[in-house]
Amino acid sequence: MKLRHLLWLLALAARAGDMPDMPPAYRADPAAVIASSAAATAARFPDADSVMVDDRLHTAYEPDGSDCTWDDEWVKVLTEKGRRAHATLTVPFNARYGDAAILCVEIVGTNGQVRAIDFTRSLKTATDNSGMSANIVDPRQRRMSCAIPGLAVGEIRHVRYCRRTRKPRMKGTWADCNLLEGTSPILS
Repeated sequence: MKLRHLLWLLALAARAGDMPDMPPAYRADPAAVIASSAAATAARFPDADSVMVDDRLHTAYEPDGSDCTWDDEWVKVLTEKGRRAHATLTVPFNARYGDAAILCVEIVGTNGQVRAIDFTRSLKTATDNSGMSANIVDPRQRRMSCAIPGLAVGEIRHVRYCRRTRKPRMKGTWADCNLLEGTSPILS
């Protein structure tokens, strides 16, 4: 069983190796994000554990119904509860229809220094069992996750990841969902 799991992870890593990075024109400007993060303070947002400083989604659609969606996310941590909530990154995907990859994980310190995180050391892919309570079982519904060690209160977590649909659910038809809401204040 462990050998089969290891082979599956190796195959997933090989496929994710050809995952394209987000086009630079659609990414946030790091200097502008760091400058605007100064407005995200616990005094300004006393009920927030974190603040979404910037979040950019870009989706490239193909005529056959396949697509590639990138997310470039910058979150400032305001409290210990926020630090714990953002110390792990989880990306859901369905292995029947596509794949996912984490492309970049960085921490911007309170002094402005950017630290790249080696997320591959803690990268895991597992079956998403969240639908079990509703009696929905899909063993190909997966969650890719990694730990983000060293994140501290007052710092910014920057992550960039990609979810790709290789096989559309209906040929020639695009189908995906991106929620336009969150539980923390959003600056941009």
